Amino acid sequence: MMSSAGVNIVPVFHRNSDAIDIGDGKFRNIFKGCLRALNHQAMYFEGLNLVYGYAEYEKGVEILDSISSTYPLATIASAIFHVCLGECEKASTAFQVFNRVTGLGLTDARAQTFGGQFKSDLWWFAPDGYNDIPEYFQFPNDDFVQFPYCIFDNLYYHKCNNCYMFHLAKRVYEIVWFKEKQT
Repeated sequence: MMSSAGVNIVPVFHRNSDAIDIGDGKFRNIFKGCLRALNHQAMYFEGLNLVYGYAEYEKGVEILDSISSTYPLATIASAIFHVCLGECEKASTAFQVFNRVTGLGLTDARAQTFGGQFKSDLWWFAPDGYNDIPEYFQFPNDDFVQFPYCIFDNLYYHKCNNCYMFHLAKRVYEIVWFKEKQT
Protein backbone atom coordinates (compact mmCIF):
# COMPACT_ATOMS: atom_id res chain seq x y z
CA MET A 1 0.00 0.00 0.00
CA MET A 2 1.33 3.44 -0.96
CA SER A 3 2.00 5.99 1.76
CA SER A 4 -0.22 9.07 1.74
CA ALA A 5 2.94 11.16 1.70
CA GLY A 6 3.55 10.18 -1.94
CA VAL A 7 0.00 10.46 -3.26
CA ASN A 8 -0.49 12.86 -6.20
CA ILE A 9 -3.77 14.63 -5.41
CA VAL A 10 -3.90 16.91 -8.48
CA PRO A 11 -5.99 14.47 -10.60
CA VAL A 12 -8.73 14.55 -7.94
CA PHE A 13 -8.90 18.34 -8.26
CA HIS A 14 -9.25 18.03 -12.01
CA ARG A 15 -12.09 15.57 -11.57
CA ASN A 16 -14.00 17.23 -8.71
CA SER A 17 -12.28 19.64 -6.32
CA ASP A 18 -15.38 19.83 -4.10
CA ALA A 19 -14.95 16.15 -3.22
CA ILE A 20 -11.81 17.04 -1.26
CA ASP A 21 -13.26 20.09 0.46
CA ILE A 22 -16.66 18.73 1.50
CA GLY A 23 -16.57 17.17 4.99
CA ASP A 24 -18.11 13.90 3.81
CA GLY A 25 -16.79 14.20 0.26
CA LYS A 26 -15.67 11.07 -1.51
CA PHE A 27 -11.98 11.94 -1.35
CA ARG A 28 -11.85 13.95 1.89
CA ASN A 29 -10.64 10.98 3.95
CA ILE A 30 -7.82 10.31 1.49
CA PHE A 31 -6.94 13.99 1.53
CA LYS A 32 -6.94 14.03 5.36
CA GLY A 33 -4.58 11.03 5.30
CA CYS A 34 -2.29 12.97 2.98
CA LEU A 35 -2.33 15.93 5.38
CA ARG A 36 -1.53 13.65 8.34
CA ALA A 37 1.35 12.16 6.34
CA LEU A 38 2.63 15.70 5.67
CA ASN A 39 2.18 15.37 1.91
CA HIS A 40 3.47 18.76 0.72
CA GLN A 41 1.14 18.92 -2.25
CA ALA A 42 -1.89 18.34 -0.01
CA MET A 43 -0.61 20.86 2.53
CA TYR A 44 -0.11 23.43 -0.24
CA PHE A 45 -3.69 23.03 -1.48
CA GLU A 46 -5.05 23.07 2.07
CA GLY A 47 -3.17 26.33 2.73
CA LEU A 48 -4.63 27.91 -0.42
CA ASN A 49 -8.09 26.68 0.49
CA LEU A 50 -7.92 28.12 4.00
CA VAL A 51 -6.74 31.52 2.76
CA TYR A 52 -8.97 31.87 -0.28
CA GLY A 53 -11.92 29.60 0.38
CA TYR A 54 -12.40 30.26 4.09
CA ALA A 55 -10.59 33.56 4.79
CA GLU A 56 -8.50 31.86 7.48
CA TYR A 57 -5.41 33.84 6.55
CA GLU A 58 -3.12 33.11 9.48
CA LYS A 59 -3.83 29.38 9.54
CA GLY A 60 -3.46 28.99 5.77
CA VAL A 61 -0.22 30.99 5.57
CA GLU A 62 1.15 29.08 8.58
CA ILE A 63 0.68 25.80 6.68
CA LEU A 64 2.37 27.28 3.60
CA ASP A 65 5.26 28.61 5.69
CA SER A 66 5.78 25.18 7.27
CA ILE A 67 6.63 23.61 3.89
CA SER A 68 8.16 26.61 2.14
CA SER A 69 11.75 25.46 2.60
CA THR A 70 11.11 22.40 0.42
CA TYR A 71 8.08 23.26 -1.75
CA PRO A 72 8.66 26.33 -3.99
CA LEU A 73 4.97 26.82 -4.87
CA ALA A 74 4.19 27.16 -1.17
CA THR A 75 7.03 29.65 -0.84
CA ILE A 76 5.69 31.89 -3.60
CA ALA A 77 2.14 31.58 -2.22
CA SER A 78 3.34 32.48 1.27
CA ALA A 79 5.35 35.46 0.02
CA ILE A 80 2.47 36.82 -2.05
CA PHE A 81 -0.07 36.36 0.75
CA HIS A 82 2.29 38.17 3.14
CA VAL A 83 2.45 41.07 0.64
CA CYS A 84 -1.35 41.12 0.44
CA LEU A 85 -1.60 41.17 4.23
CA GLY A 86 0.93 44.01 4.51
CA GLU A 87 3.58 41.88 6.21
CA CYS A 88 6.67 43.16 4.39
CA GLU A 89 9.33 41.50 6.54
CA LYS A 90 7.66 38.09 6.30
CA ALA A 91 7.17 38.56 2.55
CA SER A 92 10.84 39.43 2.09
CA THR A 93 11.88 36.40 4.15
CA ALA A 94 9.67 34.13 2.04
CA PHE A 95 11.09 35.59 -1.19
CA GLN A 96 14.59 34.90 0.16
CA VAL A 97 13.61 31.30 0.96
CA PHE A 98 12.30 30.97 -2.62
CA ASN A 99 15.68 32.17 -3.88
CA ARG A 100 17.53 29.64 -1.69
CA VAL A 101 15.23 26.74 -2.60
CA THR A 102 15.15 27.33 -6.36
CA GLY A 103 18.29 29.33 -7.03
CA LEU A 104 16.13 31.76 -8.99
CA GLY A 105 16.04 35.50 -8.46
CA LEU A 106 12.70 37.22 -8.38
CA THR A 107 13.41 38.90 -11.71
CA ASP A 108 14.32 35.61 -13.40
CA ALA A 109 11.77 34.73 -16.08
CA ARG A 110 11.76 31.13 -14.80
CA ALA A 111 10.42 32.34 -11.43
CA GLN A 112 7.29 33.43 -13.27
CA THR A 113 6.34 29.80 -13.90
CA PHE A 114 5.93 29.30 -10.15
CA GLY A 115 3.87 32.48 -9.88
CA GLY A 116 1.68 31.49 -12.80
CA GLN A 117 1.07 28.02 -11.37
CA PHE A 118 0.18 29.49 -7.96
CA LYS A 119 -2.29 31.93 -9.54
CA SER A 120 -3.82 29.10 -11.54
CA ASP A 121 -4.13 26.88 -8.44
CA LEU A 122 -6.19 29.54 -6.65
CA TRP A 123 -9.09 29.00 -9.04
CA TRP A 124 -9.83 25.61 -7.46
CA PHE A 125 -10.99 27.32 -4.26
CA ALA A 126 -13.61 29.94 -5.03
CA PRO A 127 -15.19 31.32 -1.86
CA ASP A 128 -18.94 31.58 -1.38
CA GLY A 129 -18.74 35.38 -1.34
CA TYR A 130 -16.31 38.17 -0.68
CA ASN A 131 -13.49 37.64 1.79
CA ASP A 132 -12.85 40.25 4.45
CA ILE A 133 -10.47 42.80 2.95
CA PRO A 134 -7.21 43.21 4.83
CA GLU A 135 -6.23 46.81 5.37
CA TYR A 136 -2.76 46.59 3.87
CA PHE A 137 -1.04 45.71 0.65
CA GLN A 138 2.66 46.42 0.92
CA PHE A 139 5.45 45.18 -1.29
CA PRO A 140 8.82 44.81 0.44
CA ASN A 141 11.64 47.23 -0.24
CA ASP A 142 14.78 46.07 1.53
CA ASP A 143 18.25 44.73 0.83
CA PHE A 144 16.90 41.61 -0.89
CA VAL A 145 13.60 42.67 -2.44
CA GLN A 146 13.62 46.04 -4.14
CA PHE A 147 10.40 47.85 -4.96
CA PRO A 148 10.02 47.70 -8.76
CA TYR A 149 9.75 51.34 -9.74
CA CYS A 150 9.08 50.27 -13.33
CA ILE A 151 5.48 49.59 -12.25
CA PHE A 152 4.76 53.25 -12.76
CA ASP A 153 5.49 52.68 -16.45
CA ASN A 154 3.66 49.33 -16.41
CA LEU A 155 0.63 50.12 -14.26
CA TYR A 156 -1.84 47.52 -15.52
CA TYR A 157 0.34 44.61 -16.54
CA HIS A 158 3.97 43.69 -16.36
CA LYS A 159 6.16 44.30 -19.37
CA CYS A 160 9.39 43.27 -17.75
CA ASN A 161 10.69 40.68 -15.29
CA ASN A 162 11.43 43.33 -12.65
CA CYS A 163 7.79 44.02 -11.84
CA TYR A 164 6.33 40.50 -12.29
CA MET A 165 6.14 39.61 -8.58
CA PHE A 166 4.53 42.96 -7.75
CA HIS A 167 1.89 42.46 -10.45
CA LEU A 168 1.37 38.85 -9.34
CA ALA A 169 0.75 40.03 -5.76
CA LYS A 170 -1.61 42.74 -7.02
CA ARG A 171 -3.56 40.22 -9.11
CA VAL A 172 -3.77 37.69 -6.26
CA TYR A 173 -4.99 40.47 -3.97
CA GLU A 174 -7.75 41.23 -6.47
CA ILE A 175 -8.63 37.54 -6.87
CA VAL A 176 -8.69 36.64 -3.18
CA TRP A 177 -10.26 39.75 -1.70
CA PHE A 178 -12.52 40.99 -4.47
CA LYS A 179 -13.78 37.76 -6.03
CA GLU A 180 -17.46 38.00 -6.88
CA LYS A 181 -19.87 35.48 -5.45
CA GLN A 182 -20.03 32.31 -7.52
CA THR A 183 -23.46 31.35 -8.88
